[in-house]
Amino acid sequence: MRRIKSSVNELNQLHAIFNKVFCTTDPFSEMFADSIKHKIVLCPTDNYKLDQEQFNALISAAKFVGDDKFYLSEIEGSSFETEESNDTKYDFGHWEATCETQYEEYLRALVVLENALYSSCARWGVIISHESHAVVGGDEKFIEMFKEVYPSWKDSLRNFIEQWEYNRKNYNSNVEWLPSFISFLKND
Repeated sequence: MRRIKSSVNELNQLHAIFNKVFCTTDPFSEMFADSIKHKIVLCPTDNYKLDQEQFNALISAAKFVGDDKFYLSEIEGSSFETEESNDTKYDFGHWEATCETQYEEYLRALVVLENALYSSCARWGVIISHESHAVVGGDEKFIEMFKEVYPSWKDSLRNFIEQWEYNRKNYNSNVEWLPSFISFLKND
């Protein structure tokens, strides 16, 4: 994976692709652009990363729809601004990867914030939250291949709901957003 320098031109190009896939960076909302019709939740993830099986499914699905390159971007805050112009002066991480990228190489990308993986052709995307879940979106072919390679997706929605029910009971977490989020996950 190649770390992308924070030049205005490169960040503008990344942001334009990101905006074709996502309409927000919020992993608890309707995050996908209208063109992304099919989605599934993954729960749990490995903190801010996909686990190896999830990553392998992503690579397989990306190759299946003809992609050869994708991006990884930290997305909290002003992530598509240069270090000099963002409020926090944090150097947000952005990486370019090929669909030949191995899991170990993916793990070496120092990601410490919520992040997104997304197609260089804007065909699919994944947002990974700080609450150890991810939402994967793409066209029907992409999602079907992902599901075929990662059969554990079947347990993910139940795991997600159980996690938030636990959070509600034990931490008094607000879960009023949960029904609309679950509705959003249903494919159009």
